[in-house]
Amino acid sequence: MMVRVCLRQVGPDGERCRFDLTVGRDLLPLEDKAHFGFWGAMNGIGDAYGVLLTPEGLIDLGSGWDSFNRFHKTNLLQRKILPGEYITVWWQWGTEREEHTYIIEAVLQLSAVTELISLAAASNFLVPSLAKLPRFRARVKRSFDIAGYDDVVYRPPVGVEGDVAIFQDDYIFAPDNAVSMKGELITVVVDPEDLELIRD
Repeated sequence: MMVRVCLRQVGPDGERCRFDLTVGRDLLPLEDKAHFGFWGAMNGIGDAYGVLLTPEGLIDLGSGWDSFNRFHKTNLLQRKILPGEYITVWWQWGTEREEHTYIIEAVLQLSAVTELISLAAASNFLVPSLAKLPRFRARVKRSFDIAGYDDVVYRPPVGVEGDVAIFQDDYIFAPDNAVSMKGELITVVVDPEDLELIRD
């Protein structure tokens, strides 16, 4: 599963860096892959840099930097990708090494829970009348299992958003873009305590 994680440096006016990570079911980044990201201001005014996170856990700022300032160590690949988790980056500027602590500020799911299938391709609903029910937006606050699709158990990570409908006494949650390989929109009866209401 692909997620975009936003890291904010702990402290006043902490800088932010973001990475697009491929994570496994244990919410740990896959260490055999390179991950891409960006660091710096994204307002079109300040400096911004594309970065690479290597399988060895090195942040590579690119060939535009000299060898003394290009590579920086992080423990991001050893941390579960959950909001509130702390990450360390050891910035190496020439002969000086600076240890900075970052917190995972936000996690945004970039891909579907299963395959990247268009939501328009969904052919069936677990609850046929779900599309006609009034819905509200929510995100996963505490992860849970979704079973029964393609004989696979899915576990949406914390932060995944979706629609919630009330059907009789049940809360039905449909994660965004979650379509099974059989073309079914993935929905599940949830405990409302596992979700956080998204307020406009």
